[in-house]
Amino acid sequence: MFSTTKILEQKRTILMGLLIMLTVIGYNILRGMKKAVILTFPSAGAAYIPFVKTTLVMPMSILIGALYLYVRHKRGIITAYYAVTAMFLFYFVLFTFYLLPNITSVTPDAVWLSECQKQLPHFKFFIGMLSNWPIAMYYVAAELWGTYSLVVLFWQIANELYTPAEATDCFPTFIFVSSVSIIIASYIIEGLSLTNDPLTTCTLTICSLGAAMTLIVFTLNHYYHDRFINSHLSSHVPAKKKKISFSDSLSLTFSSPHVLYIGICVFSFGMLVNFFELSLDHKISQYYSNPKLLLEFQSWFTRTKGILCILANVVNAVMLRRMGWFAVAMITPCICILSANIFLFSCYHIDFLQSLMPAGSAEEILVWTGCILLVVTYSCKYSFFDTTKELAFTPLPDSMKANAKAVADGICGRAGKSGSSFVQASLISITAAQTVPDIVPYLMYLGAFLSVFWVWSMTRLNHSYQAKMALINATDPIDTDSADATSPQHDQISSPLEASTT
Repeated sequence: MFSTTKILEQKRTILMGLLIMLTVIGYNILRGMKKAVILTFPSAGAAYIPFVKTTLVMPMSILIGALYLYVRHKRGIITAYYAVTAMFLFYFVLFTFYLLPNITSVTPDAVWLSECQKQLPHFKFFIGMLSNWPIAMYYVAAELWGTYSLVVLFWQIANELYTPAEATDCFPTFIFVSSVSIIIASYIIEGLSLTNDPLTTCTLTICSLGAAMTLIVFTLNHYYHDRFINSHLSSHVPAKKKKISFSDSLSLTFSSPHVLYIGICVFSFGMLVNFFELSLDHKISQYYSNPKLLLEFQSWFTRTKGILCILANVVNAVMLRRMGWFAVAMITPCICILSANIFLFSCYHIDFLQSLMPAGSAEEILVWTGCILLVVTYSCKYSFFDTTKELAFTPLPDSMKANAKAVADGICGRAGKSGSSFVQASLISITAAQTVPDIVPYLMYLGAFLSVFWVWSMTRLNHSYQAKMALINATDPIDTDSADATSPQHDQISSPLEASTT
């Protein structure tokens, strides 16, 4: 006969499993829809994406983050969850049912816009982005939905509901559920591509998911109200244990070569994969000019990524035991470096490749090859790169870990993504490029430099990691066992954004 505590624990795990399943499904649906909207809309295109990410996504992320922190501090995580979710859902509904049907009324005249872009060719895409602000803001909302609904809100709730010991048992289950949810989302995206109005159906689906997620959070708060209250109150109570100050810890983190190498690796991946993805997005937008066809492609892409993530996670556990940290850690750099550089080189020499195959289409082969390479790259990132990166934090002192994660994941990770967009937007503006392929030669050289930089930092990180682990094993083997029992699971799941806000 089950005790009341046991029943509550099972109910908690089931509810959290459902919550991450719905969250990941919604995240991947919007990931596909945002590209379908911006890549296929007549006045938009792939070249607008760097400008949106640089000038809108980053500032809005900071603004919403400040709002989230304020509400969470004043009213707790549950109220913050309601507020952030409602805000995103409101714009999705507003865009679908008012802004897009009246796009000509809420945006400047197309003739005037064209004249401005001709007169200011260096600012063509920046002007176009501002003029088509409803579409740009939809991309921003869809981009940040994933960051806040999954990376921040879900894992913040999970960290408040579970102790580190409980997290070791439950969090791997949530990771598996999230991988399965990616596959489920792919079939929903495929269903959207078959409807008469994919955007409206998508918005209604996201609103339904949002309502269900809010209901689950409400139920969790009902049964486990004391944990949320205690967590909220504890944030106002000074810790009894003396800790190193945030400024001193942050300074110590930046001065640590070990953390610097981790940050360089995270930064290099973000830069290189975004160079790769933007060039591929341009090819895809030409190959799939219809939103329904693009959604059908996104369905295949998402499903393949989900399946490969599950398989890679299984292989990852075996490889870590048999091959060691460095061999597994180098898988993602090798795959990403080869994939990105081969694709960029092929884009630049597409005419030469076409001359080698007069009976076939080099563009079509390049698109499908690029898609397969990008899927494999992301699967390696989620399975091998993220795991080995989190293990690299293990030998650091406890006083440094949280801030080290915030610097490496939060600052360097965001700098890599935003930095790549800034570089691409700057190249487009400076050269007055008309399309993304015009800046590919510059991306090739930058990609080659980043590749060498990444491999160098990985070798230096390996030396540092092995030295620190050897020192721990030599001085205190008991602490090593304790670290191995807790950090790979709980630390691996914790959000870098959360680490920077707690």
